Amino acid sequence: MLTALIAALTVNISYRQEPASGTIKKSAKGEIELVYIPAGEFTMGSTFAPNEMPQRKVYLDGYWIGKNIVTVAQFRAFCTATKYKYDFKKMKPQWGWIDTHPMVLVNWDDSRAFCKWAGGDLPTEAQWEKAARGTEARQFPWGARFDPKKLRTNTQSTAPVGSYPEGASPYGCLDMAGNVYQWCLDYYAASYAGMPDRNPTGPTVGQGRILRGGDWGDDNRISFRTCYRYADKFSTGAPESSSSYHAGAIRTPTYGFRMAATPGSNGVLE
Repeated sequence: MLTALIAALTVNISYRQEPASGTIKKSAKGEIELVYIPAGEFTMGSTFAPNEMPQRKVYLDGYWIGKNIVTVAQFRAFCTATKYKYDFKKMKPQWGWIDTHPMVLVNWDDSRAFCKWAGGDLPTEAQWEKAARGTEARQFPWGARFDPKKLRTNTQSTAPVGSYPEGASPYGCLDMAGNVYQWCLDYYAASYAGMPDRNPTGPTVGQGRILRGGDWGDDNRISFRTCYRYADKFSTGAPESSSSYHAGAIRTPTYGFRMAATPGSNGVLE
């Protein structure tokens, strides 16, 4: 009896082996293509800017993350399915709503609501950075040198998601630089000092939420580095103590998002 039980457990464990790096599956809802990022260490941060220090090795459990930024069509489907209140007429970007383009003019709450519905969440800052730079500490998703042909930059509008396949990250994630800034789960902290080096999730309170990746109108290559950090607190004219402001409240045509999910969650179709 004991031998049979051990054998059954062994079969079950082997069946649940970690997916191969770069494996793609669909989200439970929303038709999001998710890429698997395997467990292990990567180099997070840099020696370039104080808020990117200290540079250190960070260990992350395996997780799934969107191959692409969430599109207008996907967000609209979410609103229809859940009756989520979003005024597409009032919140239209200057180029209009185009189904294949990134969903913009969404704040942190809008973005997280979609991710929760789809079966996941926003990526943590560490999850986003590992997906963007891999384990080689890349400066940009594609390598060491900036290349304006590999991202949407210094233009007047967004581009359809996935328009720059040559700018893919080591895991095949697209638009990790350019097109739109992407919301992360974490509150902003002025540095990584004191942060854990295993599955960090940022501070428990803060005055801004993290955004990563740079945007379509930016012409500063520094913003497109995989370790560059931005926070929505820097974008508001309201005093940080004002009742009209809270972390993650800002909506602009340069902000979008992608989703993440953990293995075993209901966010990935097995």
